[in-house]
Amino acid sequence: MSCPKKEQIKMKKKLQRLILSYISLFSIILNMLSPLAYGIFVTTPVRAQETVEAETLRIDVLPDTSATSVSNADLVISDNGGVTLRTDKTDYAPTDTALITGAGYTPNDSYLLIIWSDDEPAVRTTINITADASGHITYAYQLDGNYRPDYQVEVRNQAGEVVSSVQFSDSRWVVSAKVNGSSSTTVNPTATISTEVQVMTWNGVIEWNNDWRSTSYRFNSNPPICVNTSNHNNTGIHTESFSITAPVNPGTYDITFQAYSNDSCSAGMISIPLTLNNAITVRDIIPPVITMLGSSPVFVEFGASYSDFGATAFDNVDGNLTASIVTSSTVNPNKIGIYNVTYNVTDTAGNAATTVTRVVKVVDTTTPTTPIITSPIEGQVFPTSPILNSWLASFDLSGIKEYHVEYIYDDGHTFPGGPIRVVTTTSRNHSPSPTEQGGVTIRVRAVDNVDNVGAWSSPVHYYYDATKPASPGIPTTTSYLTNSLIQNWIWAPANDGVNGSGIKGYWQNIYDVITETTQSQVWLGNILGSSTNLADGNWQLQLQAEDNAGNKSSVVSSSTITVDTVAPAAPILASPANNAAVNGASLTNSWGSVGDAHHYIYESYHNEEATNIHWTQTVNAPETSKTRTNVPETTFWWRVKAVDAAGNVSEWSPLWKLTIDNTTPVVTLTETPANGLLTNINNQVFGVTTSEPTSLCTLNFDNESTYPMSMVEDDNTSWTVTVLDMIDGTYHYSVTCVDFANNTGESLSRSMTIDTKAPVLGDKTVFLGWYNTNQTSFFTYQDENGIGEETTNPISCVISTEGENQTCSIPEVNICDRAGNCNTEGVTSNKANIDKVAPVIKLSTSPTTPDGKNNWFLTRPALTLSVIDVNPDISEFKWGEFGVWTNYTGTFTPPAEGKYDLFYRALDKSGKYSEVGYSEIKWDQTGLTKAPFELSVSPNPTTLDKSTVSWKAAEDLMGISKYEVEWRLGDTVYKDTVGGSTLSYEVNRLTEGDWKITVRAFDDAGHSLEANIGLKVDRTAPTSPNLAITGIAPGSVSLSWNAIETATAYSLWYGTVSGVYTFGAKVGNVTNFTVTGLGVGSYYFIVKAHDEAGNVSSASNEVSTGAMTGALGVEPGAPAEGFAPAEEVLGEQT
Repeated sequence: MSCPKKEQIKMKKKLQRLILSYISLFSIILNMLSPLAYGIFVTTPVRAQETVEAETLRIDVLPDTSATSVSNADLVISDNGGVTLRTDKTDYAPTDTALITGAGYTPNDSYLLIIWSDDEPAVRTTINITADASGHITYAYQLDGNYRPDYQVEVRNQAGEVVSSVQFSDSRWVVSAKVNGSSSTTVNPTATISTEVQVMTWNGVIEWNNDWRSTSYRFNSNPPICVNTSNHNNTGIHTESFSITAPVNPGTYDITFQAYSNDSCSAGMISIPLTLNNAITVRDIIPPVITMLGSSPVFVEFGASYSDFGATAFDNVDGNLTASIVTSSTVNPNKIGIYNVTYNVTDTAGNAATTVTRVVKVVDTTTPTTPIITSPIEGQVFPTSPILNSWLASFDLSGIKEYHVEYIYDDGHTFPGGPIRVVTTTSRNHSPSPTEQGGVTIRVRAVDNVDNVGAWSSPVHYYYDATKPASPGIPTTTSYLTNSLIQNWIWAPANDGVNGSGIKGYWQNIYDVITETTQSQVWLGNILGSSTNLADGNWQLQLQAEDNAGNKSSVVSSSTITVDTVAPAAPILASPANNAAVNGASLTNSWGSVGDAHHYIYESYHNEEATNIHWTQTVNAPETSKTRTNVPETTFWWRVKAVDAAGNVSEWSPLWKLTIDNTTPVVTLTETPANGLLTNINNQVFGVTTSEPTSLCTLNFDNESTYPMSMVEDDNTSWTVTVLDMIDGTYHYSVTCVDFANNTGESLSRSMTIDTKAPVLGDKTVFLGWYNTNQTSFFTYQDENGIGEETTNPISCVISTEGENQTCSIPEVNICDRAGNCNTEGVTSNKANIDKVAPVIKLSTSPTTPDGKNNWFLTRPALTLSVIDVNPDISEFKWGEFGVWTNYTGTFTPPAEGKYDLFYRALDKSGKYSEVGYSEIKWDQTGLTKAPFELSVSPNPTTLDKSTVSWKAAEDLMGISKYEVEWRLGDTVYKDTVGGSTLSYEVNRLTEGDWKITVRAFDDAGHSLEANIGLKVDRTAPTSPNLAITGIAPGSVSLSWNAIETATAYSLWYGTVSGVYTFGAKVGNVTNFTVTGLGVGSYYFIVKAHDEAGNVSSASNEVSTGAMTGALGVEPGAPAEGFAPAEEVLGEQT
């Protein structure tokens, strides 16, 4: 179970923490303004000259907080307009002495120094203190050893006003820390540092023990690292040593420690952080790193210039050291060899980088120029050997060492030491053997004195050949029935054998099959095809091969070819007709048949010049038409030609134009007449334009009238019609047009209204009776299609002359309708009667003044109204603000008893009202209908000097305005008055005796009724009863006592010690009772008598059970059934 008192303490302390957090923010600001002020704990690392020593850690015990900053420290300085109050520390051990000093006070004046803390156990000390001649005060306050997080200090002047204040705490732990046995150390990166931390803890604080279980440390602002320590929970200063790892990066670091009351640095009590400034210096032991730009080795061509790529250098501390690199080079590009370029650099810590070396090689990589073979020439045939091979010399800076000559035979055979022969001259003899007839390819390359090998020369192919070739293949052509006089022939090549010199060419003969004669013989050269020019007839091509040695093959002949060059007649086009426009849903083009046609070629074009093909199709005879569906909209030109079996093509048919039109024409009405036009012109011209030429346009009205339209000019896209003598009314119309492809389009529907009638006067204002102001007569004109927007309607004039039958006139008007028709005839108003003076009305009563109290009439008043006006009409009155006005016909009275607001007014014949009169009428001639009733007094009887009388409300038609309460004992009388809604009153100053209480009710008119009740004040207690035990059983005792005359109830009390009664129960107005549910033991009982007024007798005689057996299962000392602890006995009976 939680303790409410402790919970309140916790809440109180949390509130104090919140307040201190805001005070701490002010402390930080003061730190920034006055960093040398003593007693202020700053959050930045402190220096040696500051008041907080570098090795002192102040720990703020803050439960359940994650704060790791000194911003939660108490404020220890107060500055109030030059008056200061300080403590020598922000925090103390619970047994320390706090030194309180101040300045800026009035010299030699006396002040009150008040020191207090509400933290339990609360403490408050008040001291009279006198400022010295310099206005300084000083006081040493000895703390009492109790933990208190928050102390308040105030200095008040003799008037009790707070002059200055300050806060401090005695809750902190004081901690010191060392690294490698000192406040600072210098180490290598990631070195292990020995750390020693001292923390003071103590026991006995409120709600928790000041344990030390873990410690966190961090370098600069890096995240903290937690170290679990031993559990120190006894009072004293404790030391923990542990190792930490130095940072990786060189530099100087602050290290901050913080102590925790929980393991793993989890939430709980957390100390204020301690920072050792410049505690860790990490040496720079890492040398710079040189990065060579470019590659190594670098090859430099002999005789060329050399430019080094350089290098970059970076250091983990100094950064970019590229500018500090020392470069050393021995490169000589004019001498072939291997050279070194070296790079070195040292950082400011003296760490030298590893030397980086680039290898530079000066080389000759240029190959010799390529030789050019001068003999033999390409394709040359040699009947004998040796064969001279020669070439032009190559060039190279280092000179030519030798030449390589390569021989590759066409048949692929090799020779010993082949295929390359090496020579140092620019020629050699090639001596093939008789068995080495055939083709051979040679090529030559040069090698310089540093063994650079040049490129091969262009190859040269030559022959050694004496063998005749084989015959070529039989000549063939593409068709042997043709209309072409020129025929192209091809054949397979002749073969000159593996060792032949190759085919030189072919002889061609044209043979006439009909006359069996040769027409011509032609030398073709070494080609595998030819073209011949033949006439109509039957022909064969004869062919003979000759090799490079002049040997000829046997003659071969082709198959017979027939030549026919007579073309068929041109087709005649049938449909669609030239220049036709048709729908493309299904389009058929047809033409007349041509007798010797094998097939027809249909073509269509995008242009009339027939240069941009739209569609082409072949139609095999005997078909003479083509059909296509869903043809998109376009215009094209088409024609047809015939082709016979020999491929002769007829002339084209004539070129016909055809338009595919699938779109209904867009019909657009001209701007006039505009849609919705309202006009008084009844002759109207209607026009349309169409998006394409149309053959017919018709104007259609919704009354089924139609008008054929006429084409404007000759473009078939503009149409018009004039409709004359149109009668007044509204027309809806549209135009339909049909294009040449029979597509029908319709315009949007429009409407227009013809109106030739001017507006007429509809009505003018009618005046009835009299008017009390100037009257405006309005003249309203009517028109079937509305009055024009620029015309005022209605128009008006004002009748301002007083009298009967007055009028006003407008000599000329100009009322135009929306169609432009206007009415200008003048008008005169109806007659009106004008009266502008308002009547005056007065009220009189009888009796003239109220005859009751508070302006109430006890006699029913008679009310009379009188009017002053030259032209009166009626008077009227109403009861209440929301009543109904009633015509006044003579003297009247209130409708019933009560309070009324009477309003009255007069109206003359012009309709002008008088000002509304007002009077409050109150009439009450009937007394109260019911006196106060059901009076009661509680307590009654009573022992007290006061009691409360209550009653039910009296009744009156007008309501009860007040009650008068009177209480009387002999000649002693008291009275008081309460409001009409109050139904109770506490009478007081009661003495013992029988009092008479009277309650009188009054209405506002003074009528009253009263009611009475008695009150008995009894302060005499009953006599004590005599108590006896009549029976004892396990767990129960039967008791009886004598009756007391004035008693109305009795109470029983018992305990297990004589004279001490720990349990009791009210048992009612009885003289015996059995107590049940008792445990084993001895019990002592008494009884007391209670009277009606609550007086209690003294205790009866005490009776004892002696040792008795308890009820089964009842623990000794448990209350008996129906009994409660003595202080809780409240009910009338158990």
